[in-house]
Amino acid sequence: MLETFALEIVVLDRQSDKLIRMEVQPRHTIGSIIETIVDKQKLGKNQKYRLALGNQSFGKEQYLLKVKDAGISQGDHLFLEAETIAPEIHREPKFCGNCGKPLRAGAKFCLECGAPVIEETKKEEKKAEQLCNVCGSKLKWIQQYQRWYCYKCHKYT
Repeated sequence: MLETFALEIVVLDRQSDKLIRMEVQPRHTIGSIIETIVDKQKLGKNQKYRLALGNQSFGKEQYLLKVKDAGISQGDHLFLEAETIAPEIHREPKFCGNCGKPLRAGAKFCLECGAPVIEETKKEEKKAEQLCNVCGSKLKWIQQYQRWYCYKCHKYT
């Protein structure tokens, strides 16, 4: 049987500014760490949370990722942050450039005539490098939400 050793990590809850010391096993998951902190700190269970370690951020998509696979080591300091959910953006309906029929959201082809959908992009926004007004980091254009996002601050601008 392979022996596993507990790792002590420190998590800063950014909402309450409390430091939480935890012992975790390499087989524990990101989700189990987040759930334990949410329960112990009596945080809102309707809110989604993520753990950050340096430049890495572990959100809902990584809840099943094991501590050992996430690169979390003895003595690491992580941050618990509430995930910001991008508001739903109301978009004007798109129409096929070939036949003029309305297109479904996210369609790649027109269901009426089969013509490919050509996405319009804001060339001037994509060309210009945008910087975060909070931390100064380079922003990433998120096409799905039509907004700039700062991976360092974990916020849309």
